[in-house]
Amino acid sequence: MPGGTASKRTQSPLRANTPPVKASSAAPPPKPPLQKGTIYWTGKLQKNQVIVIENEEATIGIADGDYFTGIPIDVHLPSPAVRLVERPTTQNNWKRVAFRCLRTTKQSVTINIQWNLLR
Repeated sequence: MPGGTASKRTQSPLRANTPPVKASSAAPPPKPPLQKGTIYWTGKLQKNQVIVIENEEATIGIADGDYFTGIPIDVHLPSPAVRLVERPTTQNNWKRVAFRCLRTTKQSVTINIQWNLLR
C-alpha cells in the first residue's frame, strides 16, 4: 500500500500449540459420604441439662466438626460426664443427637461425639 507500512501478523508461540479450552457444563461428581466422624461440643455442663445438636447447631454451647449428613449412623459418647438420650434415627432424619449432663462443671469442657455409618 502506498504510504503505509505493512504489518505482519504473528502468533504467540504459546497460543500456536495450545488446543482450545472446552467449557464443561457437567458438575463434578459428588463426594462419597464420610464413613465416620466426630462432632466436638464445647461448653459448660449443668447437671441434668439436656443438650441437643441438630443441623449443625447446639441448643447450648458450640458444636463443630463432622456434622451428620442425613444418612444412617450410630453414635458413641465416650465421656463419663454425659449420657446419650436421643440417637440419630429416621424420625429425626439422622441429623439429631441429644445428651444429658451428669455433672456440673465450672470451666468449659469439650465432649466428643463419635459417629460411624451403619452397615
